[in-house]
Amino acid sequence: MADGAMLVLAASAASALFAKLVALIDGSTMSSWKRYTYDIPALTVLGVMLTAIALGAYKRHSTAQVLFQATLACLALLAALAMAELGWNRAPRS
Repeated sequence: MADGAMLVLAASAASALFAKLVALIDGSTMSSWKRYTYDIPALTVLGVMLTAIALGAYKRHSTAQVLFQATLACLALLAALAMAELGWNRAPRS
């Protein structure tokens, strides 16, 4: 039952990341990115998920732990995208 709940949570985080990346590409002024509106988000989400699976297999994690890791990675990317939209960066101001 817990694995099913983690699957829903990971799918919702991945869906939110995909939707955010599609929105950012649609609003982009770079016309060369328009043809990759769905390719870039799909490859990004696929990369996050495959990395979580590979690390989980390497460390012999349970299914719930792998899904939790994928969820946290998607949420971290969403937070980084939100910070970039707000103009925040890690560079110190002088």
